[in-house]
Amino acid sequence: MNDTYLIRTLNEKFVFRVYRTPWRSNYSEVGFEIDLLNHLFKNGVPVSTPIQAIDSEYIQEFFLRGISIN
Repeated sequence: MNDTYLIRTLNEKFVFRVYRTPWRSNYSEVGFEIDLLNHLFKNGVPVSTPIQAIDSEYIQEFFLRGISIN
């Protein structure tokens, strides 16, 4: 299971996806989805493209009240 949020700024909009543990907690599964989206975009398919964080990673892990969220 995951949650998807639409985030709008004055000039742009973003889709933010949060995967809940254990749903797709395997980084290779999420990485495959990211690679697929990048591939589709590079081949002209209109998809949301992943954005790299400051550390150049696409996947970030954070904790909420002691629960791991990937």
